[in-house]
Amino acid sequence: MYVSSLLCMCLFSIVVTSENCVPSFQNNIVEVGYRTAQIQQNLTGCINATTLGIGDKGSFDISVQNEVIPSLNKGAISDISANIKVSIIHNRIETIKEAAFLNLPGLVDLHLDFNHLTTIESYAFENLPSLESIYMRNNDIKTLSRNTFVNLRGLLVIYLDNNKLQQFTQEWFSSVPKLKRLIINNNEITFLDFADFQHLRSLESISFHGNKLQKIHPKTFVGLFELTELDLSANQLTSFDVSFESLLKLQRLGLNHNKLTYVSLAAFKEVQYSLAQLYLASNPLQCSCVDELVFWAERFRIRLFWECANREVYCVLPISDETECVKRSIYDYNITAMQIFESGCLTMV
Repeated sequence: MYVSSLLCMCLFSIVVTSENCVPSFQNNIVEVGYRTAQIQQNLTGCINATTLGIGDKGSFDISVQNEVIPSLNKGAISDISANIKVSIIHNRIETIKEAAFLNLPGLVDLHLDFNHLTTIESYAFENLPSLESIYMRNNDIKTLSRNTFVNLRGLLVIYLDNNKLQQFTQEWFSSVPKLKRLIINNNEITFLDFADFQHLRSLESISFHGNKLQKIHPKTFVGLFELTELDLSANQLTSFDVSFESLLKLQRLGLNHNKLTYVSLAAFKEVQYSLAQLYLASNPLQCSCVDELVFWAERFRIRLFWECANREVYCVLPISDETECVKRSIYDYNITAMQIFESGCLTMV
């Protein structure tokens, strides 16, 4: 039934508007997949059940790729009751307006990767009860509005990799009680503030790999009792004084490829019984600190990754008191030794 109706629809261009539709598409090719059938049609206006000719049952994959679509306006995709997965990638989209995704009770996955997104309005993603995952990787997003993600009761994962975000705030989110994975790799965030995740307590995995983090407030991760993975690798951290008092389930911690010269074992006291893997390679750690870490990791059966790709260079010696693992100034190290470490370790990812 659905396939036959789709076959009919593919024979001509569809132009339909409604009160929920501010036209976003202009003679763009839309592909709809149902079971083994793949149907293409040219569409102007908005993507909805009427323009696609589908009913309220079944599962459909909706895809728009390699088109020119400046913005997703109100109701760009709207009024579809069936279960759907939507992929709108490589379309040069710059803006997502409020209520762009409207009345979609069966929307499960949403891919918006490889566009030119810079602006996402408040309430762009709202009241999508079945939505589990949002992908907005490889765009040009510098900031997100307050309440961008609202009342997404089933949302599990958000991917914001490879954008230009300069700060993080939990005010992007409102009523996302099941969010488990937050991936914000390869952006430009420099600081994480006090209790930045306190309203996202269901999080199990957080990744800020490849940002420009220089400072993290000691109480940034307070209240994250379900967190098992935390990746802060490939940043610019010179010190690490984060409290893990809430992170009783933390199993994997990534701090490799930073600029840490000193790490206190006291920092890991709260997680030493749960932690399974600790990544510290490619940090210019004092050799005395490395010795302490290796002994501690063996005692608590933690896999410690501390060696550089060049195994002959894995730590640095201070100018004096080299057997003591203490906080030091950059002036306490031989500049040449630090340069050797950087060339032989930090650059070998």
